[in-house]
Amino acid sequence: MYTLESKTIRHSDGTACRQLMICGGLGIACIRRLKEDLLAALSDHAHVVLDMAAVTGIDYSVFQLLCSANKYAQQHGGHFQLQGQCTELLVDRAQSLGFLRNHACSKVENPDTCLWIPKNLN
Repeated sequence: MYTLESKTIRHSDGTACRQLMICGGLGIACIRRLKEDLLAALSDHAHVVLDMAAVTGIDYSVFQLLCSANKYAQQHGGHFQLQGQCTELLVDRAQSLGFLRNHACSKVENPDTCLWIPKNLN
């Protein structure tokens, strides 16, 4: 299971961004709750950042959900991004599951915001 801390931060231009800091393991057992947390944040804010630096485990279903959250944000004029996904655990898992790629998949509206292109990892 995971814990989630949420706060609103302001950029230098005054726009608000919802930052979600997640800690713990992410898997199929918590996918419904994670989906609800992401949808709530994306419904309330045009820009959502999910900080994954403290994630201790992750499975395929969560990677799929993150892709869906990114697509949802784009379809609704928002922006979804991951922060802290360059931990060894997350990179290894994304690579072993086939998520890291050189080009965005055809399902994303804006290829420059694909979560799994190395230049977009942070």
